[in-house]
Amino acid sequence: MRRSLLCAALLALALPAVAADKKPEAPKYKVASSFNLPGDSGWDYLFTDAEDRRLYVAHGSEIQVADLDTHKLIGTVPGINGAHGVAVAHAYHHGFATSGRDSSMVMFDLKTLAVLKHLPVTGGRGCDAIVYEPASHMVYSFNATTRNGVGLDGETGEYKNTVDLEGKPEFAAADGRGAIFVNNEDSSWVAGFDAKDKKPRVRWKLAPGETPSGLAYDPVEGLIFSVCENKLMTILDASTGKLLQTLPIGEGSDGVAFDPETRMAFASCGGSGTMVIAREDSKLHFVVSQVLDTEKGARTVAVDTKTHDVYTCTAKFGPPPAPTAERPHPWPSIVPGSFHVIVLSAPTK
Repeated sequence: MRRSLLCAALLALALPAVAADKKPEAPKYKVASSFNLPGDSGWDYLFTDAEDRRLYVAHGSEIQVADLDTHKLIGTVPGINGAHGVAVAHAYHHGFATSGRDSSMVMFDLKTLAVLKHLPVTGGRGCDAIVYEPASHMVYSFNATTRNGVGLDGETGEYKNTVDLEGKPEFAAADGRGAIFVNNEDSSWVAGFDAKDKKPRVRWKLAPGETPSGLAYDPVEGLIFSVCENKLMTILDASTGKLLQTLPIGEGSDGVAFDPETRMAFASCGGSGTMVIAREDSKLHFVVSQVLDTEKGARTVAVDTKTHDVYTCTAKFGPPPAPTAERPHPWPSIVPGSFHVIVLSAPTK
C-alpha cells in the first residue's frame, strides 16, 4: 500500500513537468475588420513596418501606404510599372519597391513617400520579391526571368553585385546577420547566400514540398518556413537545412508570415480562401491550431509584430474576359471599387 501511494505521489509530481513542455492553447484569431483601398488593378506582397506603423501594399502601378493603427490611407509611392514588393532601410530613411515590367527598383523617402530615384536592376529582368539585409546594408531584387538576385547599396542605390540562383526565385528573407534565404520555385529548394560578397552558402531541397512561393524566417530559433503549391508548409532548420516537419495548408498560398513573439506562422491561401495558422506547441514543433475563412484571392500576408494583427488583401471577382491568343486562360475580372485589406486579430486573453 505504501509503495502504491509513493508511486502515485511520484507520478503526480512528474505530470506537471511533462505538461510544462506544452504551451497553453493560443487565443483564436478572427476577421476583425476590413478597409478599402482605391484602384482596380492586381496586387502582390504586403509589408508591415512595425517601427513606423505603416502597411505597404503593392497594388498595380503604385505602393499604397496605410497607417497600421487607424487603417487610413497615408499616401502612395507612384510611378511603378508593375508593383510587387517593398523593403525598408531605416538606417538611411529609404524605402525600395520592385517595378517588375521595367526591371527597376524605385527608391523613396520613408517619411514623405517622395520618389528619390528610379534604379535599373542591372542584369536582372522580371523583378519580383525584394528584401533589405541590415548587416550588409544591401537591398536585393529577385528576378524571375533572369533567375538571379541583384544587390544595390541601401544608401546610394548603387549597383553592387549579382547572384546566380540557378532557378526561378520567389520570396526571400534575411536573417539579420548577413545571410539571405530565397525560395526557388521551379527547383523546389531554398538557396542561401552571403548578401555582401554574394558567396553561396547552402542549397536545400524542400521535398516533399513542391513549387514553393512564400518564405518567412524565425530570427529567434533560426527556422525557415516555406509554403508550397502542393498544399504543404515546410519548416527547415536554417543552420543545417534539416527538414523538421511539414504541415498541411490550403490551396493557392503565395505568402507566409511569422510572429517571433507569439511563435505563430500564418499561411495565406487564396485558392481556398483560408488563413492556416500554425503555433509552436513545444520547442521547435508546430501544429495547425486554426484554419480561418478569409476570402478567395487573399494569397499574400504580413504580420504586425507589435499588435500581432495579421493582414491580407483581395477583391471581389466577376467573370473572366474572353480568352485571347496571349491570354488563353484569363484571370477573373475585378469588380470596380472592391479591392480591400482584411485585418485578422487575436482576442484579448
